[in-house]
Amino acid sequence: MLKKIILGTLTLGIMLGSTTISSAQTPRAIAVCKSCHFLDKGVDVKKNNLGQGLKEIVGRKISISGVESLGDTWTEEALNTWLTNPKKVKPSTKMMFRQKKEKKRAKIIEALKAL
Repeated sequence: MLKKIILGTLTLGIMLGSTTISSAQTPRAIAVCKSCHFLDKGVDVKKNNLGQGLKEIVGRKISISGVESLGDTWTEEALNTWLTNPKKVKPSTKMMFRQKKEKKRAKIIEALKAL
């Protein structure tokens, strides 16, 4: 009986540990964003007078002028287009980051959805 309890506890610990590991990896996908954006603040807060806060960005109204081609809401598709090459969408943007790799963009978008 004691072996079953210990084994069950170890299994639960491993399961909880793997959850912690995957959630710890999520912010890694958006770590680069922190240099210009707050991850825990919303649209009204800018960091270093650059990027707006990214908290709850998916579903938020796009507040950047000149990006009408993205639509009026930050959807996964709009973020994907923007992150591929912001300068192509809006040549005058201050955003220098772009991600050419589709899988990495998908990870970034998933992490942004979790904010």
